[in-house]
Amino acid sequence: MLQQISDIKMENNMFYGALPILFELAKELRNNQTEAEIFLWENLGYLQGLNVRFKRQHPILYFIADFYCHKAKLVIEVDGGCHCIPEQYLYDKNRDSELENLGLKVIRFTNEQVLNNIKQTLNVIEEIIKERIEMQKYIQDETNLNSPLGVRGSLNSLVKYLFSEQVSNWELARNNFAGLKTVQIKTFDFGDFEVKVQFNPARIVSSGAKVDAKTIAERKCFLCAANRPAEQKAVEFGDYEILVNPFPIFPEHFTIPRCEHVDQQIKAYFSDMLLLAKKLDDYLIFYNGPKCGASAPDHMHFQAGTKDFLPLVNDYKRLKDTHTDLLVTTEKMQLYQMKNYLRSVYCIESTNIEAAKDSFEKLYSFFQTEENVEPMMNMVCTFEGGKWFSFVLPRKSFRPWQYTAEDDKQLMVSPATVEMCGIFITPIQEHFERITKDDIESILTQVSF
Repeated sequence: MLQQISDIKMENNMFYGALPILFELAKELRNNQTEAEIFLWENLGYLQGLNVRFKRQHPILYFIADFYCHKAKLVIEVDGGCHCIPEQYLYDKNRDSELENLGLKVIRFTNEQVLNNIKQTLNVIEEIIKERIEMQKYIQDETNLNSPLGVRGSLNSLVKYLFSEQVSNWELARNNFAGLKTVQIKTFDFGDFEVKVQFNPARIVSSGAKVDAKTIAERKCFLCAANRPAEQKAVEFGDYEILVNPFPIFPEHFTIPRCEHVDQQIKAYFSDMLLLAKKLDDYLIFYNGPKCGASAPDHMHFQAGTKDFLPLVNDYKRLKDTHTDLLVTTEKMQLYQMKNYLRSVYCIESTNIEAAKDSFEKLYSFFQTEENVEPMMNMVCTFEGGKWFSFVLPRKSFRPWQYTAEDDKQLMVSPATVEMCGIFITPIQEHFERITKDDIESILTQVSF
């Protein structure tokens, strides 16, 4: 009986809310498959040793997949010549993106690849299925998912599969990540660089968060494991847990709290940030100081996000020759300061953790004005080409006067790392429409040196 219930649940889940009309259309398509689709269907039987089942012309959400393997969450498409047309290519790309947001993997073969090299086609499918099933063990089995890493798979792979599982099975995460596709964005040109503004209503949770001592003391810490939603899973990394952030800004957005409940402070944990950046080198790691955007200033945590999303990281590479001054250089470290960028930005480039740590601690001390109190700052770290890039953005205030202004002067913009790096977030439509280039400059001038 339990197995029958399990089979029914799987059957219901594998369609991801597909529209009823698609099931009738799928029947018609099964009776009118192309030569390449028929040939692949006949040969998929050779993969029975993987203990997987394939569905053909399978409804998913708004689409019909040529072939689908639910155990591996794999969609296989066989493309004819029309898929080379620009309009069709763009449609396919958007469609694949929709499916990937469900946690599915999409692979495509041309008719020629299937008909002329079926062995190679099956080899590719087999390898992908093995990889996805192996990694799914960490998602489906909570014991494996929360076990120390290093046993199997890279941290990048485990985190990607964690993301896939959460957007598939956690409604809050799925809806809010899907909502990113409809956020409104406008761009302001500052000559050599741009600043974007995003209307993202889901971020009201963070932008409007009260972080005064009384509020923090009275509420339960939402980063402590005992207080998290039952649906929220984790991947362990040493003294940290990696969680999908259910209120995202990035296309892939994670929160990385320490297992122990300790105050948000970077100095003692800067080396951890570097290690995370190296192990999660498909992403960037960032830090909001306790008075610089951290909505949980009582619990030490980092965040991670899509690597090329923040303008600052790309601007630095593009403008390094014209918009930076080299302040310090050693054999293992270079310290740069960006100029003519509306905000103060330092970048520590280093191939050595100790050299990076030493440089950071000197910057930390330079901006520290009160003993035992962390200087206000936001940070971003990436690891590329065997080198760390640690961006330090010192601050002089938390929120601008516009945040608490009244009536048509109010702008709910609470600058944290994302804003300091070039993407302003506001959860209120009216404020998004009202904000101007002058407001951007005013806010950055108020909060940055």
